[in-house]
Amino acid sequence: MTTYREMMTAAHATAKAIRQQGESYASAFAVALKAEWARLREAEQAAKNAPRQPQAKAKAVQYVLTGRTYEHRAAIKDAGGEWDADRKAWIVEADRKGRLPKDVAGLRGVSWRREEV
Repeated sequence: MTTYREMMTAAHATAKAIRQQGESYASAFAVALKAEWARLREAEQAAKNAPRQPQAKAKAVQYVLTGRTYEHRAAIKDAGGEWDADRKAWIVEADRKGRLPKDVAGLRGVSWRREEV
């Protein structure tokens, strides 16, 4: 998107070129500014009508906890953890910032790995 400063700079450059042909700077600047506004409106309209690119969905982040989890199972459950019997591990959803919840992060003997689902 063109900024106000870029538009004014382009209009100034065009006005200087027109002025060399004998017109006053003020009238040349007015003509150039009008042309820049028209160009800006056309660009915005083209951007509005352009097909939208599908946005990639953010992947959910979860943590897989393994190791000596049995003695910490109450804390893991309180943090929202669920037991996955197939993997023999606890699954805990990440917080809003994608981090391991603090309640679970410092448990002794528990190892974890991050997964994007």
